[in-house]
Order: sequence, then structure tokens, then C-alpha cells
Amino acid sequence: MAWYDDPSLYYGSPAEVLAQGDIVIAATGLFEGEHGEASPASPLHFGEERLVQVWLGSTHRLPEAPSLGLRARWGLAMVLPHACALEKEFNEFVATLVAAGHEQSEAEQIASEDLSLDRFIALAPLCTYNELAPTRHIGVQTGTRLGTFPVPENGPSGIPGTWVDLRRISTTDVTLIDVDPMRLASLSPLAQAHLQAALAKHWAYRDLSRYDELQRAFGQRITAVVPISTGKKMRIGFTLENGTQLVFDASDKPLPPPNAPARRPRPSQR
Repeated sequence: MAWYDDPSLYYGSPAEVLAQGDIVIAATGLFEGEHGEASPASPLHFGEERLVQVWLGSTHRLPEAPSLGLRARWGLAMVLPHACALEKEFNEFVATLVAAGHEQSEAEQIASEDLSLDRFIALAPLCTYNELAPTRHIGVQTGTRLGTFPVPENGPSGIPGTWVDLRRISTTDVTLIDVDPMRLASLSPLAQAHLQAALAKHWAYRDLSRYDELQRAFGQRITAVVPISTGKKMRIGFTLENGTQLVFDASDKPLPPPNAPARRPRPSQR
């Protein structure tokens, strides 16, 4: 079994704080140039979509906005930002407070009480394979089709075999999802790494062959490391236990500090 269809490799232990790849219950949406309908009643089923009227144009001339509808979806979604982005404002505020003389724990407590920090989060909906042409199923299921990311079934969490549509990214208020029971499951570090590669490929809209090399190296032992000098730049050659050879440019940039960034506690922990 590969990582993308083995739940034991794909899913990890529930994260203590909101993390990249977390699967949540949320509303996502897509603006369309349609009138839509008034929809005062909430959706009753996961995966249900409604085309809701946002506003109606009258003059059809700028600067007036055109008629606009929102195709709102209620169901499962995946958290997309990396941990550094999820807590960027929080960590910056903590650092400012510590520099001003506050103790670390006190600074984190003060920052945790400011709900305006890191308020917005990007999500993408989980879709069924019925929403996809049959000829595209294999590419999506194996994680090779751009703009998509596979999600295997997770019985204990009630998550069916689906896929993430990276073309339909929405922004929502983090307080709507960072609570129980809206968070259902977290990804393993391996699946998170593949998600990061899928996001990079999607936004670059090209195959990142070097990252694919790294993906194929996961789980392999390094049997030899050889410095390679080209006269202008140092390169490092790695030999893996299966015989694969990788060559990377050396970097003169210092590594980031080893200390993990502070993280905002979940509401239930406050």
C-alpha cells in the first residue's frame, strides 16, 4: 500500500492545536456571476451546496458591482496553511511582549486573549469522486493530478474516501473551526509533507521534480555523503540504500533557531 491509500500512514495523532492538513467541518464558498436565491435555512447534510444571492446589479456599469451569487458548501474541508502561518501574528506578538520585559508564559497568556490575532484561515473542501470525471480518478487517488489531494477513508472519524479540491480555497474565521466537534482528524508528518508538495505544485502549476525526488527518498537510509566541488559552488551527493543518488547545492544560509515557536492553545485549553 502507498501513503495515499493506507490510513495508518496517512492519518496521525490528533494535534493539540490546529495544524496543516487537519480535516474539519466547515462552510466553504465560491463566488459566481449568478443571482442565486435567498436561503435562510441552514444545510441539513454534509456536502450540500446552495447558490445564495449576495446582491443584484442594476446599472451593469462600473463602479457598481455586478450581480453576484455565492455557491456555499457545508461539509468536510482541509486546513491548508503551514503551522508558521497559522500562528504568525500570535508568535510575533509574544516576541514583542517578551522583548518588552514580560515572562514567556505571561506573554503567551496575553497573546492568547487577543482573538484578533491569526483570525483568518484558508480551507479547501473535500469532494466525492462522483463530482469528478471517471478518467481523472486514478490521477487524483494517487496524488499525481495538479490541484487535487487524495483523502483515504477514516472509519473512526467518519471520513469517507474523498479528495481535496485545491482550486476552491476559501477563507474563514478560525473560531468557527478550532473547536470540538468541528475538528475530525489530523495528518501524519508523511502526509503533511505530500500536502505541502501538492500545494507547491498547484500554485506553481508545474511538476516540481526535485521535490518528487525527495518524496521517493522517504524511508531510505543514506549510505554515503560526498562533497562535490565545481569550482564555484559546493554540492553534496547523497547515496541511498536502494542505490538512488541525489545531488543538492550546499547553502550558506544559517539554519533557523531550533526552538519551536509558541503556539496558541485551543479554546478548550484556556
